Amino acid sequence: MASRGGVPQLEVVLLAEMQKAAQDYHQAVAEHQKVAEEFGALRGNPDGAFAIKAAAARERLMLEKYARAVRAYADLVVGKNER
Repeated sequence: MASRGGVPQLEVVLLAEMQKAAQDYHQAVAEHQKVAEEFGALRGNPDGAFAIKAAAARERLMLEKYARAVRAYADLVVGKNER
């Protein structure tokens, strides 16, 4: 496997994916908080409830993506160190 500065290319790619997933997750958390504040008084209103549910769903999706990226990176790094 090709390496960059002594770090295997796959490790570099997985680290970048993990960092991007973390950034996306934190952005989704901030957006969810913003929507909850903005539409919090409208929870009983279908539009407010939909906006909050959509933001929460995006946050969950980004958390799942981040968790997968962390697992992939950790599996590679831990697996490499166990050899």
